[in-house]
Amino acid sequence: MIVKNLKKKIKENPKDLESLFQLSLILAKSRKLNLAKDYLIKAIKIEPNFLAALVNLGNIEKELGNLVQSINFYKKVIKINPNYVNAYYNLGIVYFELGDLKSSEISYRQAIKIKPDYINAHYNLAKLSQELGNLNDSISFYKTVIKLNPNFVGAYNNIGLIFAELGRFHEAIKSYNKAIEIKPDHANSYNNLGLALTELGNFDNAITYYKKALRYEPENLAHLYYLKILENKTIDLKEKNKIYKIIKSKKKEYKNLAYGHFLIAKYDQKNKNYKKEFNNLIKGHDFYLKSQNKSFSKNIDYWLNELPKIRNLTFEHSIRLNQNDLSNIRPIFIVGVPRCGSTLVEKIIASGKNKILMGEEAGVLQLFFHKNGIVNKKLITNNDINDFNRGLTQLYKERVLTINKDNLIFTDKSLENFFYIGLIKQIFPNATIINCKRNALYSIMSIIKNNLSKMSWAHNLKNIFDYFDIYFHTIDFFKKKYPGFIYDLELDKLINNPINESKKLFQFCNLEWSKECLEFYKRKDIVSKTASNIQIRKPIFKNKKNKYYEYKQFLNKFSRKYNWFEN
Repeated sequence: MIVKNLKKKIKENPKDLESLFQLSLILAKSRKLNLAKDYLIKAIKIEPNFLAALVNLGNIEKELGNLVQSINFYKKVIKINPNYVNAYYNLGIVYFELGDLKSSEISYRQAIKIKPDYINAHYNLAKLSQELGNLNDSISFYKTVIKLNPNFVGAYNNIGLIFAELGRFHEAIKSYNKAIEIKPDHANSYNNLGLALTELGNFDNAITYYKKALRYEPENLAHLYYLKILENKTIDLKEKNKIYKIIKSKKKEYKNLAYGHFLIAKYDQKNKNYKKEFNNLIKGHDFYLKSQNKSFSKNIDYWLNELPKIRNLTFEHSIRLNQNDLSNIRPIFIVGVPRCGSTLVEKIIASGKNKILMGEEAGVLQLFFHKNGIVNKKLITNNDINDFNRGLTQLYKERVLTINKDNLIFTDKSLENFFYIGLIKQIFPNATIINCKRNALYSIMSIIKNNLSKMSWAHNLKNIFDYFDIYFHTIDFFKKKYPGFIYDLELDKLINNPINESKKLFQFCNLEWSKECLEFYKRKDIVSKTASNIQIRKPIFKNKKNKYYEYKQFLNKFSRKYNWFEN
């Protein structure tokens, strides 16, 4: 009736701006976006400076995916009224979707400058800073959000994620509990509590929280997936049928479909139906990739096409380090591909007499060099190296690694650091590189069987094989360039002869060996953010021989292209 009356008014008076605008709002709300757009355009033709209509046109173009046109409308609003705060806020959203994070940040900051208590702008700026890796800034923005609204559940949950990433687990747990105090049915905070406690090795309590998450979101299959991993249980036929019903329902969401197929794959594995298991795993990864399409598409291109170029960086003829910097730091970089045994190696190295600081997967080099556009550089100068030294040292300190003149040895198990071996050699002349090696079939199948959720390239077989190929070629390149700088540690040899292999490892790292290093699982302070966080709390054990032999048949086609992959 309202729509009919508005259309009648417009027919009687085609220049009735209020009716045109109100009708566009109703149509937009009912998702008839193109019709709403038509009425807004008519309104603007009548009154070119109709700001509310211009903003809504920007919003509709954004919803339709026409992001460039959306930006143009918001900019037109700002040109007419430089203090129109919502235009800046919406610009921030669109720039973020386009991947222009710098412009997004500028837009949000301008919105806050005009309206200091604009809580949504503070919140989005916090999330943006989190994305950029500016974690301390992000914490500050979230704290502002909480100050403006002490009951903002999302701010407590997200600040908890940052504290966990920084290794400040006590603060993370406190933040999640605060979110739950405000909203007792906040499933995401229960899930994150489960994750934090898992990383700390408190599995019993983690299970309790995953069950609570599942109670409030019974059809969220991610909760069930992580619960089953911790309980070390497969699913039975009744559970499988329930999962199947959920993923076949009308309410389909890519991430839920992904975890549904991962769970059903566990049922197939239990019944030794390896082909069905493999197919469900691939479907699961395909759906997970679709669920992250916006954030992953550019990221995959970066890892597989852009980043590999940096091995060809050239350095100024005579690199000299400023001795006032901490150039005598002795970092131990543990590199490789995921699921290569690197977590075990790190815990062994850090558990000897020296009790070395562990960086685990700090991602410091990746974050720092990405932010500083290292991929676009062709020549690294003396000034670059010294700037990198200072910047990296500060970033490592922020990531809970207390580097000072009395404590100069630490591990960094960010596996992707193999890309940066040339830079590591120049920045940290006393660094050690440990290259963890494992049968490629074992690593690849373990990646497929475990959802490495943050790794964009790890959800597609072609991308996985391309990444491994880049890794093998890059390691070979640096071995030839820097003979003796990289130590190959083979996981099978370490498992079969841990004493001899660990002694050789400690000798290469110039560390004193003791039997304590092989008793790493007894430590109470082990934190692991990897898929190995359960195994790493047990003594070294031998894997079942030919553990992944049944799956080779599904990957044989890749052996024709990649000579490192045995047929």
